[in-house]
Amino acid sequence: QADWANDAWCVMLDADALDGPLVLRARQRGDRMRLAGGTRSLQNLFVDQKLPRALRDRWPLLVSPVGIAWVIGLRVDTRLSAGEHSARRLWVRCSNKG
Repeated sequence: QADWANDAWCVMLDADALDGPLVLRARQRGDRMRLAGGTRSLQNLFVDQKLPRALRDRWPLLVSPVGIAWVIGLRVDTRLSAGEHSARRLWVRCSNKG
């Protein structure tokens, strides 16, 4: 059983805020996401997280119509992260079986 709160590969999203289907994709030019304190480019986020350059174009992103919901294993968009007042929550867990 996953320890959701302390596992970087698990996230709890606000299902109502997602506003549509989720898609798994790699980064695209100009990608940005909302973090505490404002928006941040994905490029700068990867640099801040010290993600090796060779992995950046292949790193998985969970994207909703609102924007990037989760840079998997790294950060969650503050608009889409579930909180105590979220009526419906979506738990997502990512694993590499390959």
